[in-house]
Amino acid sequence: MTAGNKLARDAVIQALVEITGRAADRINTGLTVQDLEIDSLDFVRVVQLTEDSAGVRLDDALVAEVQRMDDLIVLVQHAIDQIGEAAHQVK
Repeated sequence: MTAGNKLARDAVIQALVEITGRAADRINTGLTVQDLEIDSLDFVRVVQLTEDSAGVRLDDALVAEVQRMDDLIVLVQHAIDQIGEAAHQVK
């Protein structure tokens, strides 16, 4: 697992812990929003908390396509990787 993947996964799980009240070890990132029994407003809050924790901003159109929490992790990881690539190019 890369550092970006770990950060993305940890950020999503922590947001889900806060919103759902479930313990981190009880969260399966393969579940859908419906499986997690969160409504659309809670999902928006999960995304906001995840963005804040990971230090990224996600494209709303891409977030709208998220089906499973693993999909959100991939989006966050991609955003983290882009930041890393941009910082590398500046050097």
